[in-house]
Amino acid sequence: MCGLINNLIWPVEPKYKPTIHCYYYCNTGGEQIAGLTHNNWKIREKVYTKLIPERHHGFDIIMEPLTKVVAPADGVVRFVCDGYKDNGTITNVIGNYIVLKHDEPYEGYPVFSMLVHLNSCTVKRNDEVKAGEIIGLSGNSGGSRIPHLHVSIRLGENTPDNSIDPLELLPKRDFSSMSFLLTTEDGFPESSIELYNSIMARGWEFSVKVKTATDIPVGVFDSKEIIPCGSILELFKRTGDDAVVLHNGTHVYCSHNDLKYTFDSN
Repeated sequence: MCGLINNLIWPVEPKYKPTIHCYYYCNTGGEQIAGLTHNNWKIREKVYTKLIPERHHGFDIIMEPLTKVVAPADGVVRFVCDGYKDNGTITNVIGNYIVLKHDEPYEGYPVFSMLVHLNSCTVKRNDEVKAGEIIGLSGNSGGSRIPHLHVSIRLGENTPDNSIDPLELLPKRDFSSMSFLLTTEDGFPESSIELYNSIMARGWEFSVKVKTATDIPVGVFDSKEIIPCGSILELFKRTGDDAVVLHNGTHVYCSHNDLKYTFDSN
């Protein structure tokens, strides 16, 4: 192989052991693009924003919030989305992000990288950047539940259908030797630590906690039972505008607008 594989660097250096949730999962399209994995016949069994199966066109690097993020190679900023600070899932699931088009192709294919869930961006559209140049700060924006940087690499065109496994272009790292301890001293919210521990211990059977943003009636018609605003519950499923939570062993249906995730402070 030749091209960018010898020059790409990590946009942040990994410190924490990836969860089962972090890896590249894609089960559509051709098996390879330019000899790199596009279709690995896998799908993430459930994503922790919705708890339903979904593809994952990238790799997640768990890190402390406000870590400096650098350009993985020389290139031009093609797009910047900045301004999402609420860690929500309603307006923009991917939060703040940057798209770069890199100067050097790979096997003749133009190379794009997309860096997602940033706290803030320090570059603007059409800026030229060098490998290792700071382009933003990591965060937890959009549908993120554990502070991390989602890294997508695409060949040919900047679309999900052109994604390849980033770990095949990034320098090799021994994840098994990395820390699996997140702490509040490093800026991780307590609920993120609980979620990380849950994924590490339970694999795909991890649990997600939410807090009710309003009183929620249990049942229908003449039911008088109410789940009070501010209650901490386990999220069972979220699809579209609807959500299901577990309350005293019962599935309770509500709107996802009735809920907020436990790291929200108000």
